[in-house]
Amino acid sequence: MKSSNAKRRVYDLANAGPRNRFLVRTKNGAALVHNCQLALTYGGGAMAFTSMAANYGVQLPDDQVQDIVTNWRAARPAFERWWSMLEYAALIALDQPGKPVDVPIGRGHCGKVTFLRDDRALRMQLPSGRAISYHDAKLHMEPGATVPVAVYLKPEGYYERLDRKTLSNNLTQGLARDLFWEILVDAERVERIVHRVYDEVILEVPKERAAQRLDELLARMRITPAWAPGLPLGADGAVSDRWGKD
Repeated sequence: MKSSNAKRRVYDLANAGPRNRFLVRTKNGAALVHNCQLALTYGGGAMAFTSMAANYGVQLPDDQVQDIVTNWRAARPAFERWWSMLEYAALIALDQPGKPVDVPIGRGHCGKVTFLRDDRALRMQLPSGRAISYHDAKLHMEPGATVPVAVYLKPEGYYERLDRKTLSNNLTQGLARDLFWEILVDAERVERIVHRVYDEVILEVPKERAAQRLDELLARMRITPAWAPGLPLGADGAVSDRWGKD
């Protein structure tokens, strides 16, 4: 696109391709650009999208941002239900300490997540059995509000809103961590892990058994854990003399 006889880069943040990301060249090197999936998947709205776009030096009119958010949510009604169920379950658990509140997740593939307020924290127990804790979580009524919200004590010493954004993000990332951790434990028994990058595991092995180890690792990464029956898992990889990002 040309403006004032100068070329400007245009980043389509709403349609960034099947992998929801692309690389752009900057004066500081390559930068990874994510589309609106990253900003909106965990309950973020217009402010979250605007903030994400600003990280790439992109400014959009408020009405265009709102259209993107509205259209994204309209195309994914299940997300709205999921966010609401998590937030409502947390509120019920805080209102009734000691009573477990279950929320089905994963279309039946992951079973459920359970909220329970004990004498120290609100626990969100994942299907893996591990719990994420929100210490001193409680119901809080804002001035002028008609319904309470959930808040919890941050490690930094202040209280923060415990809403759908935090719950859905922590649940998703927590499940991904548990899936990946089990894979790492099994892989480490066979070969030394030299590095991890997000959802990637990097092994350094002799060339003569590299192809075999790759096949074995991919086969292990596609095994569904007992606590998530039916969960579709995929994996891919490559053998290389050095690590690189696709």
